[in-house]
Amino acid sequence: MKKIIEDLKIKVVDVLKELLVCLKLVANPKSWWIFLPFILAVISVYVADSNDIAGYLVKGTQETAALILMGTTITVLAIAAIKFRNIASLFFLVLAINFLIRELDSTMMDLPFLGTIKFKSKGYINVAMGLMAAWGLWQERKMIAFFYDYSFVKIIFIGVFSSYFSSQLIARRVFKYIKILPNEAQHHVLMEEITENAAHIFFLAFALLVLWHAFRTRKKAIDE
Repeated sequence: MKKIIEDLKIKVVDVLKELLVCLKLVANPKSWWIFLPFILAVISVYVADSNDIAGYLVKGTQETAALILMGTTITVLAIAAIKFRNIASLFFLVLAINFLIRELDSTMMDLPFLGTIKFKSKGYINVAMGLMAAWGLWQERKMIAFFYDYSFVKIIFIGVFSSYFSSQLIARRVFKYIKILPNEAQHHVLMEEITENAAHIFFLAFALLVLWHAFRTRKKAIDE
């Protein structure tokens, strides 16, 4: 038991050190571009509203786009996981699956023998993220090693996390109190959907980068 506790302490310290490195990267002015998807998504809401682009400002359209984006991301990461055959790529795949399950919240489904049911997953995602964090802590050495082997993948992943975090600031109505977004009360529902989709697009770009490295690594291994 003592050894387990000591190992856990070492893991926690290693993770905290890595998180500090990530925070420094986020705070670096040169890293401004990782917030670009969120910024462009917010701007797009005001542009669409001022130019009467009604089709863009439809919650159902954005929700459908979210399912397509996450479904595509899962497909890409599934191929990457098969090619890479490592813990990190499997971790990213499971993370994407959890995000898709979250996007299915309040979806009406027709199931054999059960009829029409309303899929609820809002509570699930909190438990899932806790389990993902525990898994990441358990496999912290392999995760950190992967990010050090592919440093740009690490930067993009930090950008993806920052985009999702920023979209949650919209969802939690933080800008209702930090008054930097005009007409926040009018736009916050669609802004939440659109900024979250921007994060999904960033996640898809991340998945494609992982897939590219997977094929490149496998090709290098074959050539050697």
